[in-house]
Amino acid sequence: MNLIHAELCIKDGKNVIYYNKDLSQCYKNLKQNFTCVYLDEPVPVKSRLINAILAISKDQTPTLSRFTIIELIKILVTELENRRLIIFFNHFDRLTPRSAHVYQQLNSYKNIIFVCNFNQDITPDLYPFFKTFELMNKEEYRLASGENEINITYAAYALISGTCFFIYLKAASYMLIATMLIGGVWFALIIYRTLIYAGGRI
Repeated sequence: MNLIHAELCIKDGKNVIYYNKDLSQCYKNLKQNFTCVYLDEPVPVKSRLINAILAISKDQTPTLSRFTIIELIKILVTELENRRLIIFFNHFDRLTPRSAHVYQQLNSYKNIIFVCNFNQDITPDLYPFFKTFELMNKEEYRLASGENEINITYAAYALISGTCFFIYLKAASYMLIATMLIGGVWFALIIYRTLIYAGGRI
């Protein structure tokens, strides 16, 4: 775990994320220089916001549960004043779209930074938030996810697509021939009927 790199990213205002790493050591090191809150799990988001407020607040009020999420965010930001807060939580991949939206609202404040980890693939609805993070162990993640391996699925898709293309061309050529034949027969019938009419047979 590259703690020096992580600390430099945090000082630059960047979120930090690790693949399949325990955050406890990172938390112990960074809390010496920053205001840090360890939330463990990211959901349910309302109770996590309350935990964060209680961790940094001088006024340990027990009535926070009556506030809405928007109000809790405002309380947290007010309590922080100008301090930088680092919020730690595990299992980024367990975020729901709604909870991710709340954390993104928090992240819109420049003095709130996230340090997270993940063990599973990131779903598309979480990807916009995930893109705001700096992945610390990229090579390890690539090896684990097989990103450097040749994916035969794409080759199979290409083969199927090519086969479908040639089937389409063949069917289209048959259709063209059939259309020309029908057109030719129809034209011949018109000529035949015209000649019969001109010859006085009808």
